[in-house]
Amino acid sequence: MPGDILVLQNINKHFGGIRALIDVSLAVRKGEIHALVGENGAGKSTLIKILTGAIHRDSGEIWFNGQKQTIENPVQSREIGIAAIYQEVNLFPQLPVMYNLFFGNEPTRGRLGWLRSRSIRTKAGELLKKFGVEIDPSTPIGELGLGQKRIVEILKAISLNAQFLIMDEATTGMSRAEITTLFDIVRDLKKRHVTVLYISHHLEEVFELADRVSVLRDGTLIDTFATEKTSVEALSRAIVGREIRDAGVLEHIVSDAVALEVTELLIPRLQKPISFTLKQGEILGITGVVGAGKTEIGRALFGVDPILSGSVKICGREYTSLTPQKAKEIG
Repeated sequence: MPGDILVLQNINKHFGGIRALIDVSLAVRKGEIHALVGENGAGKSTLIKILTGAIHRDSGEIWFNGQKQTIENPVQSREIGIAAIYQEVNLFPQLPVMYNLFFGNEPTRGRLGWLRSRSIRTKAGELLKKFGVEIDPSTPIGELGLGQKRIVEILKAISLNAQFLIMDEATTGMSRAEITTLFDIVRDLKKRHVTVLYISHHLEEVFELADRVSVLRDGTLIDTFATEKTSVEALSRAIVGREIRDAGVLEHIVSDAVALEVTELLIPRLQKPISFTLKQGEILGITGVVGAGKTEIGRALFGVDPILSGSVKICGREYTSLTPQKAKEIG
């Protein structure tokens, strides 16, 4: 149809005797944010893998920008303008932001292909500024928070001239503040006529961000809705195929016993030490703007990042140094 960047017609995929996708037909309009929802096993991941060239469909047609496509492999998918961002960050933590942004597409000079570092830094700075992202291009990826890494992944896709961006559960592990910043970037992409296919289990995110939403259930496309003309209840019914009822209220009991006590903890990202306690059965939220150090606190407590000073007590026992293995052993 005119105005559609992606049209799928009767897509089928089998894995042995399992029918993962059954005659799926879907149209995504150019420049829209189109959500794709469904329970685990509904076929969302299979559809993404077909679009990115990771697996082949058994039958059906794929039309992209008015051209019939085969999409035999990931390289071909990228060449026609499709890019994907997954739950797991796919960046090089030891390399600076600027090299991650243009990895595989770096400006070079001479027959030997020497990297033009000054040019890379300039282009990275221009790209970050274009989208209002305040990150130093020379900062190693490993020093960024999760939200910032996601933004770098998006801009990397844009640097490769992606026209169609697939975001698969991209907000997993992110704070509300980080999600808000990410959504601002996605809306900016829409203004620049980049199409986004947004996969999420969080219906509140779908209604906040998407123009339309399609529902997959048991490998079948159930329907497509305009988000402004549907509701969470209607969408939930379409996803599970039945009415959703309240399961009641679960009583939450917080003990007086302290499970975790952090005193004057200082890690590389923080400008000053922090202290807090967590009681058994309690849920403690840590919030802050993108890059404030929330992710790094969790990494330090799990032994991934170093603790510069301070003490950590777990169930009354003090630990001066932690490793991931030790953290798992003590629970």
